[in-house]
Amino acid sequence: MKTNDNLLVYMIEQDLKAKGCAYKQLIDVVVHNPKTIEVKANEVVYVHFLHTDAREDFAISITSPNTVQLYSQLNTISGDNNLITRHWGNIKIKGTLHGNYFIHYVRIKL
Repeated sequence: MKTNDNLLVYMIEQDLKAKGCAYKQLIDVVVHNPKTIEVKANEVVYVHFLHTDAREDFAISITSPNTVQLYSQLNTISGDNNLITRHWGNIKIKGTLHGNYFIHYVRIKL
């Protein structure tokens, strides 16, 4: 699977328009096996890709104050998921997983 870049850009544009602000900085980040992702008060994070090399039973939960998303073998194809989630606060990542994973996200500084 490949990230749906057009949808990601549209979501960011609509969120900034709704908030009536422009972004000061956009940072594209890939992290391996994170437990947390810090999101400051003047930031929003869009998780747009997750990959794991686990092929058996696994579950990865990404939780923030406004969003909860569960990834498992039921919603991934070959360990990939390109669901886009928006996070306005710190992100906690927990899971039952026998393998490594990485998360690709965009950090917007407002």
